[in-house]
Amino acid sequence: MTITFTTTITNIQAYPIYQGVVNYVFQINWSYKGNDETYNTAMSGFTSVPVNDPSSATPYFDLTEEQVMGWIMEYTDPLIWSDYSIKITDWIAAQYTPTIITPPLPWTK
Repeated sequence: MTITFTTTITNIQAYPIYQGVVNYVFQINWSYKGNDETYNTAMSGFTSVPVNDPSSATPYFDLTEEQVMGWIMEYTDPLIWSDYSIKITDWIAAQYTPTIITPPLPWTK
């Protein structure tokens, strides 16, 4: 079972104005998904962006997905990725041999 993991940015939280900077980013919310071409599952998380010198901030509408993804990789504890990968792998494996099922109601066959 080969699982492909992907991280997707779901939204960005920003201060409307911080020290004169409009839409100053302080948190990035994301989804971490595992897919083995049969089953998939995902976990959500967030990354806090440290407050840096506002004068060097990239204007919000000039941010790129690559730049924001770089912040996620830089500021998220590597143990989170390891922990999430293990959990997602276990959840996908469990779908192959479920211990609980929800069959259709017998009178609806």
